[in-house]
Amino acid sequence: SYGTMEIGFNIIRGGHPADVVLRNNELFTRLGRLSCWAFKRFVYPWYKRRFLKYTDLYNLENAIQLKSVCRTPILVTGGIRSGAQIARIIRDHRLDGVSVCRPFICEPDFVQKLKENQEYRSRCINCNLCTVMSDSQHPLRCYLGDLDTCLS
Repeated sequence: SYGTMEIGFNIIRGGHPADVVLRNNELFTRLGRLSCWAFKRFVYPWYKRRFLKYTDLYNLENAIQLKSVCRTPILVTGGIRSGAQIARIIRDHRLDGVSVCRPFICEPDFVQKLKENQEYRSRCINCNLCTVMSDSQHPLRCYLGDLDTCLS
């Protein structure tokens, strides 16, 4: 895992819905509208330049390097979206396992879909609405297609 909160969106990569964060994250909701406007206008443009781009398997290279120098079992997480990726990670890179999260938020039956079709790819598009909303009073779930809840 990337595992540092220096820049939180670098842990999860993908979308960074600033308006949803400003409306729902308790750190910002306490600041008031003027402070949120100033953050979005002046701080956020600078801050987002430091975000790492989403790519599938974005932590894989680091996990492979770790595996080459230690005897501890190594699992990888980050951008794993298909059964074929999982199989390749275990078979070709000899990692000990994988950890998957957002595909299960988007599709709780993800394992069943993989059993039926190893090539299946999760519908999760890494919009990060689920992650952002989990820092609010709303339940953890996929919010794609439900921006009304995120922005109300």
